[in-house]
Amino acid sequence: MVTPTWRPDGRAVLVSVAAEDQPFNLVEFSVDGQALPRRLTHTTGGATWPDVSADGRTIVFVGYTVDGFDLFTMAYPSPGPESLASSVRPGPPKNERVAPVVSPPQSNRPTSSYSPLRTLWPTSWVPILEDDQSQDRVGARVFGSDVLGYHVYSADATWLTARPSDSLSPRSTFDWSAYYAYARWRPVFWVSAEKSTSFFAGQPDERGEPLPVTLHERQVETGVSFPMIHTRIAQRSQVSFVRAVDHYTMPDGSTSLDRAALRGAWSMGTAHTYGYSISPERGVVVGTTAEAVRTALGSDANATMLTTDLRLFAPMPASHHVLAVRAAAGTATGDPNIRRTFHLGGAGPDASVMSFNRDALSVLRGFPADRFAGSHVALLNVDYRFPIVRPQRGADTWPLFLHTVHAAAFADVGHAWTSNFRGRDMKTSIGGELSVDIVFGYFVPLTVSAGAARGHDGRGLERDRTTLYLRIGRAF
Repeated sequence: MVTPTWRPDGRAVLVSVAAEDQPFNLVEFSVDGQALPRRLTHTTGGATWPDVSADGRTIVFVGYTVDGFDLFTMAYPSPGPESLASSVRPGPPKNERVAPVVSPPQSNRPTSSYSPLRTLWPTSWVPILEDDQSQDRVGARVFGSDVLGYHVYSADATWLTARPSDSLSPRSTFDWSAYYAYARWRPVFWVSAEKSTSFFAGQPDERGEPLPVTLHERQVETGVSFPMIHTRIAQRSQVSFVRAVDHYTMPDGSTSLDRAALRGAWSMGTAHTYGYSISPERGVVVGTTAEAVRTALGSDANATMLTTDLRLFAPMPASHHVLAVRAAAGTATGDPNIRRTFHLGGAGPDASVMSFNRDALSVLRGFPADRFAGSHVALLNVDYRFPIVRPQRGADTWPLFLHTVHAAAFADVGHAWTSNFRGRDMKTSIGGELSVDIVFGYFVPLTVSAGAARGHDGRGLERDRTTLYLRIGRAF
């Protein structure tokens, strides 16, 4: 028995039950125990995660068809033997035997106040193989939560294994981060801390190239997040305060700057993924961020940063073919030593529409990562994504499951600048990529992509050429 939910009147509980290796179906249990358990559905595709409308007339549940998982609705059956054969399709044969449902045993154990400590320890870990095209890192991450999900945390540590040949050597190869959230209420309160290393983190020169400066950043951030998740639309608002010490290593010396800022972000998404989706489908995802660095908060200088990121996923006539379009822009003003520098170049991924990183708006395939930089950035990515084959196979009990092979043809247009925008300096690229969706370690879904792109720099800093790349995750 799984995924229970209360009936609105509080007199019964709906539970998904799979008896005698049959598919999950919904069964109603009376709270007072006077009525026998009543089976509400007879579906061969399963019925889980039920919910009942406030007026008690409609049931919504998750079911499975040849097109994958989806939501289904049905009228709440009225009492009586005929109600067992609900309107959910496909229905059972007329001679189907309904397996008996046994009421759960009653426990006489005394009750006590809830304590999260018994279930708070981490029970698993995952390896980290990080390649952002400017550095390679390996490490591990642990995460956990108590059984009720009130306390959620994660921690990771990584070591540098490869860096750009022309970058300055870092003082340390060890980075770490930690995160904790108290998720019992809405909104969710959280705090994070990290130590990170970034290459080519200096201000751009007059040609729009980032200076070879290595940044060692120590940062603490705390804030509040307000998620609003519904069936067809999800929104999230976030406000936080960040305090950081940025240590810059330059060819002629080093310096440190204090940075303190207020941050705000908002996102909204209507795109969905289904059982056989290779990408979000049929909808939009939009996000915006704002950061105000102020001396009044303890910063060494003032600066402001704004970004917006819009992603459209339009279904094509062929099944699960998707046209994905992304338009994004960012601007930073204020003291040149403290304001944000946007980087442009590389195959990504740009996963979040609420990122405050310098490479949040950077996908420009056909160019090296961090190739261009500026205090302003504009970007357009267009992908046509289509499935090729769905093996859905693994090798014996090996912890690697091949789900889907798919591909995309794309075109990218972008520009990063500091002083004046010149259209003739725009950077463009076209190409294609082949991707596989796999499940690693029995439960970790991954998308691995290999691609080729031909880039053209309107300013001529980078010669026209075709580059190959490998990426974990979707481009956007």
